[in-house]
Amino acid sequence: MKLCPGNIWSGSKRLAVFTNPTVLARRKGNLKHDYPVTFRNKRYADAEAAYQSVKRSGPWLSFAERECLMVEVIIAKLEQYPILAETIADSGGLTWLERCSHTIGGRSRWEGVGRNSAFIRCLLRAYKEVL
Repeated sequence: MKLCPGNIWSGSKRLAVFTNPTVLARRKGNLKHDYPVTFRNKRYADAEAAYQSVKRSGPWLSFAERECLMVEVIIAKLEQYPILAETIADSGGLTWLERCSHTIGGRSRWEGVGRNSAFIRCLLRAYKEVL
């Protein structure tokens, strides 16, 4: 399935599957299925739960280390749900991801357009790794 670039967040009807809090996206009515993730031998409700749990166990992590953790979590998600990587590829791959954004209304470092978003940078790195 080919998708147009857009805002990857839990409030998106078409792109919510690529964000980490898929449980929230499902609650909002934007996903029909759950996307639990097994990460470091533990099963989590979604990628966001995995990231938050591991991050809390090491609150001393720098932002660069948090980005690396995020990449690891997204790699696990893409490997466990290969249809997601296939959809990214069908939509234009890295170029498509670079044209997407991640904005949710806050002012966090995770938000922005393309590589200006730490989340999109992590998604790009994870997608490259899975390829």
